[in-house]
Amino acid sequence: MSDNPPPSSINPIRNIAIFVDYDNLSEDQKTTGLKMLISSVFLKLSAVLNNNHYKCRVRLYGGWFESGSLTQSAQTVVAEIQNTFPTIMTIPAEAGTVKIEVVAELAEALMQDPSISFVSTYRRKASVPNIRIDTSVSASCIDSGCPIPYAKKLLRSGFCPVPQCASANSKIVYKVEQKLVDTMLSCDLLYSSVLKTWLNILISSDDDFVPPLNIMQLNGATIYRVHTKPSTLRANPSSSQFRFQEMDL
Repeated sequence: MSDNPPPSSINPIRNIAIFVDYDNLSEDQKTTGLKMLISSVFLKLSAVLNNNHYKCRVRLYGGWFESGSLTQSAQTVVAEIQNTFPTIMTIPAEAGTVKIEVVAELAEALMQDPSISFVSTYRRKASVPNIRIDTSVSASCIDSGCPIPYAKKLLRSGFCPVPQCASANSKIVYKVEQKLVDTMLSCDLLYSSVLKTWLNILISSDDDFVPPLNIMQLNGATIYRVHTKPSTLRANPSSSQFRFQEMDL
């Protein structure tokens, strides 16, 4: 006679997906490390962990590539992933200790189409738009060498306005920005609901993700948003607009 329990009494392995908006983390949260971050989330959600075995996929979203090469931030995160994951976490829960197999990865491509990587998600912008200079200040300045007019030209063009400057032909002022990242994360959230993932967790306080989270809930997905900032430091729409569960780290 077999010692195995009947199929009806075997708890299947359940899948968990965690989506991390990496740049929405505080510097302290980044310094503490991904493993501590994920463990803290599981402890917050221990009441819903009613099975004894889970598999968790953690995807980290950020501006990881500049002109096809990994940024310095991405290299740091990759090193942490390689040193820490995969790992097995044991979490105390109401149903007893649960085991969670955790893997982590940079989100370089869409979950639905992993064959195409987005390799220009961190970009330099040559000028700094929407900067205003109070001309009345420079008009009332008695110093003929007042730098305000030069600052205005410098910020708008990115070039030094002084012809004799050795940097006159080089753009020395620029800003950096992430591109495609929020859209990738939103697409992956929606795709995860199509996959019928047992539990979805978004780690971010960015309200730009409220629409896809609501759609996930309408699609029947179980979704929690875990805030990276205390409630006193963020301004959210009315909670009546949300169809998903929320909690703080």
